[in-house]
Amino acid sequence: MGHLTRQSAVARALGDRADVVVLSLSSGLAVVLEQGLRGEYLPSYQRPWMPRSDWHRYLADRVVALAQELGAEVVAFDGVAPYRGLVLARRRLPGTAFVWFRRGLWRPGANRAALRAEPFFDLVVEPGDLAEEADRGATTHRPAHRVPPVSLLDVLEPLPRDEAARALGLDPEQRTALVTLGSGALGHDEDAVAAAVTALREDSGPAWQVATTQGALHHGDAGEQHVHVLRGVYPLVAYVRAFDLVVSAAGYNAVHEFVAAGVPTVLVPNPVTATDDQVARARYLDARGLAVACDATEGPGGVVRAVRCLLDPQLRAELAAATERCGFGGAQAAAELLLSVTPTAPGPAVRARRARYLARATVVDAVLRLLGEGLADRLRTWRRSGRPGLVRRLPVTVVTDAAAAPAPGTRPVLVTEALDRELLRREDPLEHVLPGTSDRYLHERLRIAGQAYDVRARA
Repeated sequence: MGHLTRQSAVARALGDRADVVVLSLSSGLAVVLEQGLRGEYLPSYQRPWMPRSDWHRYLADRVVALAQELGAEVVAFDGVAPYRGLVLARRRLPGTAFVWFRRGLWRPGANRAALRAEPFFDLVVEPGDLAEEADRGATTHRPAHRVPPVSLLDVLEPLPRDEAARALGLDPEQRTALVTLGSGALGHDEDAVAAAVTALREDSGPAWQVATTQGALHHGDAGEQHVHVLRGVYPLVAYVRAFDLVVSAAGYNAVHEFVAAGVPTVLVPNPVTATDDQVARARYLDARGLAVACDATEGPGGVVRAVRCLLDPQLRAELAAATERCGFGGAQAAAELLLSVTPTAPGPAVRARRARYLARATVVDAVLRLLGEGLADRLRTWRRSGRPGLVRRLPVTVVTDAAAAPAPGTRPVLVTEALDRELLRREDPLEHVLPGTSDRYLHERLRIAGQAYDVRARA
């Protein structure tokens, strides 16, 4: 949800000064749309619906079609590695400005190849980080427009404690701790949650009421440990005043919501993220007296020790006071940049860098096709799931009703303006169309689907 949350903050800051549409690969999009944003879902290359060698062209077609339908003046990408399909779309949209929202604090040596896409963007925006002084990653000396940290706190006022607690089914009169850990923080979330609960139960003061956003504890375990499981709560920062203590992952959004909101926080970094240097972020904030960092190498025992530290009321008060110095406003600053950016004509040096990027991409595509769709995608599927798999073209029937039966010998690809969490769990292809668009756009989307899925029949 990190990318969606940051861009939601920027969209709120833009307000009625721009018509914002979110195009997202995340299954969390349905939750964000419930907050009033307009958006369209685009299936990730990780969905087993088409070979990845074809997915980049599909992504480019989708971006171009939506941008032309909306008359978009700006396409803003939030992520650490621009997809090749996005670069291909930029070539076809010379009159549209492209912006890269690229947060810093990369792990040293990680993701350098992604920086080759810089020449295709008219503007690079780097959201600030409370731990930016600890940044030793590849973006440290790259040109970018740096803005303060971007957080929903820029544009959203959290609910009062009583209202927030009651909305979550919690007792506002009782001390309350939230345990919310991203996947991979300690390998097994249930162990980390259980460790945090154990440490809280040791407190000799008034009892702690514990909530978790993760389904890591089995339902029975949650009941036995009296843990309130919060499901479908978004944005969580709106309810942050319900909590007196948080045990959180050390990702960008978590830090710039919980810590910045003044809630005493234990940070449990994920040491094996691909790019984000959560260990450096957690250690820096600990050293500056803004949070307590857990040593993830110690496993659940490290969580217990860190939580025990934060059971000290004086330390919690000191952390809460220290975070009052945290400055924000990045969402508003980013919004102003989006309103002022224009497409630029590339000079000779930029054209040369673009040509080198595209030449490498052509070689990669040629190698993938030489390996064959089956072998390349089988290797990817095996790496992700540990099971052999195959992504291949399948004849499909386009349907507009999720309950419709496909033509014999085909599978259905659902084309719909509706989007909810149940539809996003479909095993069959889903083509979500932004509500209120033109017949021309729908026709173009059917053409794109036909190329991507090998449509043989239409119903």
